[in-house]
Order: sequence, then C-alpha cells, then structure tokens
Amino acid sequence: MAKPIAKDLGATKIGEVVIKSGEVYVGDGQMAPFEPALPVTLPLGTYEIWLNRFDYEGDGRSSAMRAIRAGAVAERGKQLGESLADTGTQGICDLVAMREIAESIGAVQFSDNLVAEWTGDDVAWQPDPNREDMLVFASSGFGDGDLPVYELVHDGAVVGIEIEMIGPDEEYPF
Repeated sequence: MAKPIAKDLGATKIGEVVIKSGEVYVGDGQMAPFEPALPVTLPLGTYEIWLNRFDYEGDGRSSAMRAIRAGAVAERGKQLGESLADTGTQGICDLVAMREIAESIGAVQFSDNLVAEWTGDDVAWQPDPNREDMLVFASSGFGDGDLPVYELVHDGAVVGIEIEMIGPDEEYPF
C-alpha cells in the first residue's frame, strides 16, 4: 500500500508571543520552560506564531511553526541548530518570563497545568492571567526527533525563527 503524499495546506496564525528578555524557549512544548533544546535570541517585540499544516489524505499534521515579527515578510535563513521533540510537540515563549511564572507557582504545578491545558491540539496558553506572557505549542503527531530550527530574515535582519516539524519530503510514518 502506497504511503499518502503530503498536501501543503498553508499557514494559520495561532497566537502571539511577546519577547521581553530576548531569550526564547524553543523546544518540546510539554517541557517548557525547563529544558530548552536550543538557545535562541531574538530582538525584543511581539511575534506572531504561524503554524503550517500538511494533509495526508485526511490526516492533518502541523509541519512547521514560525515566530515572526508582527507584519514582517521573511524568508528562511541559515539553520540555527536542532530542537529536541520528546513528546512530539514544540513550544515557543519568552524563556525568562515563563521561568518566572513557573518559579512563582512551582515547577510541578506549572507542568501539571501545562499538561492539563494541552488537548492534543495546537495551543496558545496564558499560564498566569495577571500577565500577558504566552506559551504557544503545537504537535506534529510524528513523535520524537531532532527538528531543524532556522532564522527568518528580511533585508539582512533576523525577524523570527522557524521550527520544521515535518520536512516537505518526509514520508507519512503511519
């Protein structure tokens, strides 16, 4: 039986993250903010989170997640490294802000709240309603792996990052 071929469904905005510290968590969405898989810095500002989706003959999967300056147009630049996916998810947030929140309520409670929030769908989560800080995470459903992370550039300036969760030529694993 032939494996389904991916049809690119394009991108949808799923949330925004304000980067106040310049330090960005890029890693497994269910381990944030404790285990950053890849240290990334971005200029301070508001970043829109866009999720690209592939469809495998009725089975929709998140294929890439972008954090890009609001209103920016960019192209993929150099690869910054790889992000570990241990639970098949990827998350993006201001690392310092999320650690402050986690420390204020306790690491175990933070993790419990995060797991309770995740339903298997893509999520923009505000762990403290008294703060604007968001953690956005998504799942490819393809499981564990090391995922390439690229800078997004416009006119030579870095305006965001992209996590490639499923490559364009990656075979359907199920």
